[in-house]
Amino acid sequence: MASSILRLSGIEVGTSQVIALVNPAGRIKESRLPDKPNDVEFTLADGRIAYFPIFVADKIREAGVQARVPFELTRLSAHQVRVRNIGVSRDYSPELEASIAQAPAAAPANTRPAAAQSNPKMSAAATCMMSSMCAAVDAVIETQSYAARVGLGLTFSEESVRAIGLSIYIDSCRNGAR
Repeated sequence: MASSILRLSGIEVGTSQVIALVNPAGRIKESRLPDKPNDVEFTLADGRIAYFPIFVADKIREAGVQARVPFELTRLSAHQVRVRNIGVSRDYSPELEASIAQAPAAAPANTRPAAAQSNPKMSAAATCMMSSMCAAVDAVIETQSYAARVGLGLTFSEESVRAIGLSIYIDSCRNGAR
């Protein structure tokens, strides 16, 4: 692995990368520079971090990329990419399969659900709230699944999910995500 960070600018025009994402929703990373747009941060199944422009994240969402399922990202030009689901094919390496199986579960906080991304009438606050509530549901599902694997009968109420979602939202607001 040459670098632990993958950026679109690091992929040569006309070339492809086969990657898999731990969490295909990604997280918005606010730019520190006023003239630079925000990026979306993804954790790759092989442990690297990828930073892609929002238009790439939208292409990934539109292609229906799933967690830990490989896809091909081809850079066609500076502002154009192609995303193609490949699943398991001859292009799929055993090393990638092993890294996907061993990758840690995604942290769902600060994600943007597809429904929030595709509704341009939604305010930033509403998108953040929706993302927070979706993250709470994801966290509860993963936590209950883990508890079951270790032999605990842990369940969450609707009120617990609401409280977790609001905590995520409040934390996002404090960190300037809204």
